[in-house]
Order: sequence, then structure tokens, then C-alpha cells
Amino acid sequence: MYLTDAGAWELIADYLEGGGAYFEMTLNVPPQAPALCFELSIIDPQTVYVKLQIGTRNVAIGRSFHFSER
Repeated sequence: MYLTDAGAWELIADYLEGGGAYFEMTLNVPPQAPALCFELSIIDPQTVYVKLQIGTRNVAIGRSFHFSER
């Protein structure tokens, strides 16, 4: 399955706006930067791991978007 950059961001937005579960974490690089992490189930049984850094003015910065290794 292939996604364009715009398609990946739309998938992420739909997930979060739909009330999808996520957990908050603090990144080491950059130090103390807040981030959200979650997994999307788009191809059963595989999931996609997503990590978003929360930047200045609450801008989402994509840090990870790949098949989960679990």
C-alpha cells in the first residue's frame, strides 16, 4: 500500500479527529520536545507506527511513519 505525503497526513488527521487512542511522550532529540505516538491499523494484521513531534505553535512534525515491528 502506498500513500502520498498528503494522504498520510489526511490518514493521521482522520484518526486523531475520530478520537483515536494515542500516548504522549517526551523526545530526547530535540531535548524535552513533546510528541504523540500511536498505531494505525490500515492493513490487517499489520499496523503503522506514527510519532508526531509537537512543535512551536502546536505544529505537527512527522517523526515516524512505518510498519510496526511488533
